[in-house]
Amino acid sequence: MGKLNRGEVTKLSIRLTSKAREEIETFAKNLNLSKAGVILFALTKILKEKPSQNDVLNLQNKYVLELQNLAVTIKKDLAEEINEINETIDLNKNIWVGLLVSDYFETGQEGNLQEEQTETEPFKIKIETNTELKKKIVEISDNRYIPLSGLVSYACLQGPAETLPKYQTNEREVFFTRIPSYIYKEVKRNADERGISDTFYMELCLYDAFLGKNKIFDL
Repeated sequence: MGKLNRGEVTKLSIRLTSKAREEIETFAKNLNLSKAGVILFALTKILKEKPSQNDVLNLQNKYVLELQNLAVTIKKDLAEEINEINETIDLNKNIWVGLLVSDYFETGQEGNLQEEQTETEPFKIKIETNTELKKKIVEISDNRYIPLSGLVSYACLQGPAETLPKYQTNEREVFFTRIPSYIYKEVKRNADERGISDTFYMELCLYDAFLGKNKIFDL
């Protein structure tokens, strides 16, 4: 499991600051993602709040973008969302989207994930979880065109829900993916400290990220 459903896709070109590009390269290595995958990951969070013309102009006065464009493959739904915002902003898409993404990484929104990690080789893991939760993860992976492995890795790093998950059904499913070995070691250590299994710890992390009160990922 983990292959993306291409569906209808298109290309988005953006310009970045040199520092943001370097931060994205580090983030990509830390989560075993492509640079494009990291940018899509950031956009999922950035576009939760629609930027205004004034927001973008402030960033334009703050940053200098590189001349070279980076092409990113995105789903048509995201392209339409960006085009809708584009109607309200008097700048080319490659500039205003690039400014938002650059600001996200220049200001260190991802903290330690922007610091280079060692032991990033992929480690295969088994995840057992509720069918409802798995469906949500796959839905976001397909809709935002972000690999399942990247979503799982990020959720594990954010930590577990503090309360037990509540689902609409009792059906369970198992799937496999790969996460960087340093993340698995952290999962193992944190699970041992709480006296719970690795799989249950990961389910708590995934529940918090996708279905919890303060969920990180949503559509």
